[in-house]
Amino acid sequence: IKSLTKINPTQFTVKLFKRNVKFIRQLSYPEFGILHKLDYEKAAGELEFKITSGPYSIKEFSKKKFELIKNNYYTFFEKTAPKRVRFQWTDIENKLHGLKTGKTQFIIPFSGFTQKHSQDFSNNKDIKSFIPHIGYSFWFSFNSKSKKVSDQKVRNWIQSQLYSKNLNFKETGPAWSPAKQLYLPDGLGRPSEKEIDQIWGEINKTSAPENIPKELSLLGDINFPFNNQIETIFKKLGIKINCHYVSSSEEYFKILKIKKFDIILARNDFSSVDLHENLQTTFHPNHPLVYTSQSDDQYQAKLKNALVMEEESARHKEYSLIAKDILKKGYIIPIAYNRVLFMFEKNIDISAWSTLFPEVSLWKLKIK
Repeated sequence: IKSLTKINPTQFTVKLFKRNVKFIRQLSYPEFGILHKLDYEKAAGELEFKITSGPYSIKEFSKKKFELIKNNYYTFFEKTAPKRVRFQWTDIENKLHGLKTGKTQFIIPFSGFTQKHSQDFSNNKDIKSFIPHIGYSFWFSFNSKSKKVSDQKVRNWIQSQLYSKNLNFKETGPAWSPAKQLYLPDGLGRPSEKEIDQIWGEINKTSAPENIPKELSLLGDINFPFNNQIETIFKKLGIKINCHYVSSSEEYFKILKIKKFDIILARNDFSSVDLHENLQTTFHPNHPLVYTSQSDDQYQAKLKNALVMEEESARHKEYSLIAKDILKKGYIIPIAYNRVLFMFEKNIDISAWSTLFPEVSLWKLKIK
């Protein structure tokens, strides 16, 4: 915002530094409050968030826990919503123990929640669970600048062999599910299931090319639960796969600066209602998560064009075309979606939360 000018007690004029067709909608996001000037002028790490236009302000904050208190001036606060909320970071076993014993009322098991854990809670009538539209897409990106996978037919054939339907998801827990496209499939800007199935129908017809590489290098995540299955599939294909596994995003980007790989495991949050920022990250020129050939480096231009389109439906159409195009051309192999899991006491009602975009709005909770 460049400036605000008051017209009368109920109207004002907003001037922006540059065109932003999403500005009005961004102002309406209920999860985010306006940062007060007293906080805005403080240095990084010194923010207190004592004054806010949002539903809560921070009372106490540390590395492992923080506490929120209700903003009494917030108009839309649900009557039964908690006036005080304590967050605590801990491992999966402590989270589940706290929920079982009543010490914790709501948990989000981001990782480590297995099928065995799910079975242990399946008969517990005091606990409810819900998988919202929040989570990450995981996919393999072909480095199309590598001679071994520069041929689209080679990429399409490997796609058909690593198609997510060929993977076993039984032991990974309910938060993991097979992926068939780049985005989490529900919401605006996503190709329809019918469109994606048609593309996979063509990909799966790809016959084995004569120039199948005998050896490929792969950069992956040591904690990705499908590593062994994927290595087994490559072995059956007669392709020697040299895997380098990392344990953090810092290590991931560091190794990419000094070493080239033929296939890279990538991930990004594609659960947002608007995909533009996620796509900008994915096609970032300095550290892309999808590697296109130099002759087909069109996606940055598509994103710039989408940003100035006034019709929202036109932007969504452009995002859908991008997802379909990179799948057809074999730039990616969608592998899995890892969604967030909510587990909470049965007296908590989260039905007011959206099911089509990421939302954790504690001020909307209804407690019976």
